[in-house]
Amino acid sequence: MGLPSQFLTYPKDRLANLAFRKNLRDWIGTSRARQAMVKAHCAKHLLWFINVYGWIAEQRKDAHGGVKILFLTYDYQDEALARIEAALGLKHIVGDKSRDMGFTWMVLFVFLHRWLFGDYESFGVASRTQDYVDKEVSTDSLFWKLMFAFESLPPWFRPRKWKKNKGQLINYERVNNITGYATSKDIARGGRRLAILLDELAAYHYGHGKGCWNACAATATNCIVAVSTHKGTTGAFAEACRSAKNHPEVFEHIVLRWWQDPRKADGLCIVDPAKPAPGMSEWTC
Repeated sequence: MGLPSQFLTYPKDRLANLAFRKNLRDWIGTSRARQAMVKAHCAKHLLWFINVYGWIAEQRKDAHGGVKILFLTYDYQDEALARIEAALGLKHIVGDKSRDMGFTWMVLFVFLHRWLFGDYESFGVASRTQDYVDKEVSTDSLFWKLMFAFESLPPWFRPRKWKKNKGQLINYERVNNITGYATSKDIARGGRRLAILLDELAAYHYGHGKGCWNACAATATNCIVAVSTHKGTTGAFAEACRSAKNHPEVFEHIVLRWWQDPRKADGLCIVDPAKPAPGMSEWTC
């Protein structure tokens, strides 16, 4: 038995989505059968899970006040999430992005989704320093974001037995875990992971970035998820982007640019280089 038809399609307007979430919560009530029904639907539909139960932290205040805001995905994020989910564990994924595109949050939600609903799956998350991986009071750390998303879920979503250690989140019920790493040439040595996130890889020291990539690719995983904004044309991330362009059979190259975000594209003028507008002949796409 599936969900009632009124809950199969979610709105992406903020106020309408809030009302949708409240109506769903009221329908579920304290019914364990309905809770199980919702979790089963979430397990099959990543985008539904995110857009109905996702919250992210935003330190910049807006008209809605921050800090805890709904995660309502844009069209470009829907496409990227589908590609991440399809390639997970099978290809290296290169998130070649402008700043502030939500890519790290997307990857963390994919990992959290599999941590909740998969079986016998292990993931890794890494950043350029240990503080960016797991520092309890740092809103910039990967585990802080991961736990923010997890703890924003209703209590009945949580596994019957789970634990958060320093640098590790364990789901004993389904034998899943997410482990944090700082940059090192020995990253994930001796371990095996379905996927390992290397966040902001372009900011790694060149030697550390190459060492991390080589260590992960050698034995730890078939799926490095390298997410970054570019910082020049050299380094591990730049090399990963070039490899991704040349070897689509091994890499899933997901390019996200700022003009795909409707919040930033208001008033955007796109010029065809072959037919430049008057006074804009010097501009090209």
